[in-house]
Amino acid sequence: MVPLAQGTDFGGSVRTPAPFCGAVGLRPTPGTIAEPERALGEARLATQGVLARSIEDGLLMLRAMAGPHPLDPVSRRVPLPPEPDPETVPRLAASADLSGAFPIDPWVRKRFALACEEVGAVLGPVTLVAPDLRDGVQAFKTLRAAESWFKFGAMVDQHEADLSPSYVWNVRQGRTISAEAYLAAEATRTVMQRNAWRFFDSYDLLVLPAASVPPFRNNGGEVIQIGETSSESIIDYLACTFLISLIGFPCLSLPAPTDEGDLPFGLQIVARPGGEALLWGAAMRLEAASFNHRFAPIVHANR
Repeated sequence: MVPLAQGTDFGGSVRTPAPFCGAVGLRPTPGTIAEPERALGEARLATQGVLARSIEDGLLMLRAMAGPHPLDPVSRRVPLPPEPDPETVPRLAASADLSGAFPIDPWVRKRFALACEEVGAVLGPVTLVAPDLRDGVQAFKTLRAAESWFKFGAMVDQHEADLSPSYVWNVRQGRTISAEAYLAAEATRTVMQRNAWRFFDSYDLLVLPAASVPPFRNNGGEVIQIGETSSESIIDYLACTFLISLIGFPCLSLPAPTDEGDLPFGLQIVARPGGEALLWGAAMRLEAASFNHRFAPIVHANR
């Protein structure tokens, strides 16, 4: 509909919709785009992001938005976006489910395996390995719920009739979280971040699916099942993206090659903070080799 769009990414709200629509989604290192009016100045789970039809367009918009602000403490510690590095050969790792951290649909697993073969043909060998982030799922849910309740709890209590049931459910998950539970989740996040940093001592980029389920109908309701696995909550299908939000590493999603008539499928690529030049350079090489924008097919309600 438009060539560029701004989005906020908490658990994957840029990285998952983008490839569902055959587009590119950028979630930079938290603080790249300053937010001087945030109530929680040190919060890093959610960040501003960009949706575009190409990596180059997305970076153009990102550079226009990026920069520190004295009233955003996180932004003061993040450098401006570097130029892409398409020349360096990255050390590539890939995992469909972060070594069993979350379930994925068999369709996604199959498409991911094919996409990884194509990534390897463009960028070099891909090793099937992942950091241990399995304990991060519950930690993210706790931190997300607490932050959502702090920011939006009063609005939900005052205007529940005007809000969707899923939104009300999401916010109220944080109503009963104790300080002890919150700090335990923060401690788990620290462990997950350290696991990721150690992992990226050996690898430059980590390739993941951009979603654990295929694109779904706009009027189909919440995602409550992943393949044959019933979900515990309506955000479980976003674990592949929200675990990266938890550790705060820069990442992007881009559409993978598809055959005529196929539903769109996308990859998520993650780098360590400070590794953005290699991340964007590798993505540009993939984009030039058919990992590029295409308009998604229209699926009618009667199909």
